[in-house]
Amino acid sequence: MQAESRKIGTFFRANGWLTLLVGLSACGLLAACGRAHSPGTVMSSLNATAHRNQKPAQPGKPDDGMTDMVAAISATKTGPPVEMKFAVQQRPEVGQPVDVSIAMIATSAALDSVSASFAATEGLDIVGGAEMPQTDKPFPGIPLHHTLRILPKRNGIFAVTAVVSVGSANTRTTRTFSIPIIAGEGMAEPANAGEGSTVPPARPEATKG
Repeated sequence: MQAESRKIGTFFRANGWLTLLVGLSACGLLAACGRAHSPGTVMSSLNATAHRNQKPAQPGKPDDGMTDMVAAISATKTGPPVEMKFAVQQRPEVGQPVDVSIAMIATSAALDSVSASFAATEGLDIVGGAEMPQTDKPFPGIPLHHTLRILPKRNGIFAVTAVVSVGSANTRTTRTFSIPIIAGEGMAEPANAGEGSTVPPARPEATKG
């Protein structure tokens, strides 16, 4: 697994996508890509993951606001007892702001307060809702809603990072979540080996009779 991860890191650095890789690996996407066996397969995995987590909300369903949401990806399996879900309200297009609905859910009654801040990888701006105000004594299981507004500056796959701050028993801890975002046409997959290459294929050696 480590050897495969190093190969993938080298591939992304060669194409100038290191910043994106860091953002996505923080949210667990690198582990999924580590099972790939070629650059084309890596990009297919990234696109599939982002599409799966970027499901547009569908209106007309009476609920608590979370029916059309999916879980944000936690950077760690352990941490403060809090969860985060999101829904992108429409397909993100370059130069067009789009809202992302956020729901933060406490899973323990022992929390004194929760708040969150949001940041985005290069190529994606946060133009509204970068800070989620503190809520004291959140009820477990009851979602705290927030709206984040993003503005893609170019096509690509990006990550919004949410750092949730939790106060409990006179201590403050944090938990980090990531939200993958596809803007416009996403990221083109590299050509397969041999496609568009100017180097002719090797000729097979003649067999001796």
